[in-house]
Amino acid sequence: AASAEGEELLDESGCLLVPEDRKVGLLSFSTYRLYFGRGACGCGSAFFFFVLCLIFTAEGMRIVCDLWIADWAQAPVDANGEAEGGTSFWLSRYALLTASTFVVCLIRSVVFMAFARRTSQNMHERMLARALRAPVNIYFDTVPTSQILNRLSKDLDVVDTMLPHYLLEFFQDWGFLFGTFVVVAWKAPPVL
Repeated sequence: AASAEGEELLDESGCLLVPEDRKVGLLSFSTYRLYFGRGACGCGSAFFFFVLCLIFTAEGMRIVCDLWIADWAQAPVDANGEAEGGTSFWLSRYALLTASTFVVCLIRSVVFMAFARRTSQNMHERMLARALRAPVNIYFDTVPTSQILNRLSKDLDVVDTMLPHYLLEFFQDWGFLFGTFVVVAWKAPPVL
């Protein structure tokens, strides 16, 4: 039943209920800044740029691997039908470039996921501490238990699992797009 003001609701047992506060739509830049600040122990923007550097370094190394293959394919062929310098020269350098790219990608992923774990841990601790410090007569009497459990389970599960995955994919995709434009501008400037 609704009260005279129409804002407060009572359930069947007469407990006061508050409608769930829910936001829908795009996240603001300050929300992302807060997210990065929680996982980086107060150096959120510095850590953010470090992660971006790792992402663009990995993309740059991937491009170098592709360009190495292109140069190998265009290398002059000697009398034996091998590329100038020999197959072992080209293949060993390619293997070194590929291994280096793998290591940088691994470091990038480990650093980003360690950051995501730290962010999740900080958010869990803060939410639980705030819920435990909330006044019983105001908070727990007006907010349904299901809403509290939803915030502490499903919503944090999304922050723990989906958000880091989507953020890493987002940054990788932008790195790939940027790298594509750089290669096109370098190898075929009239196309741009």
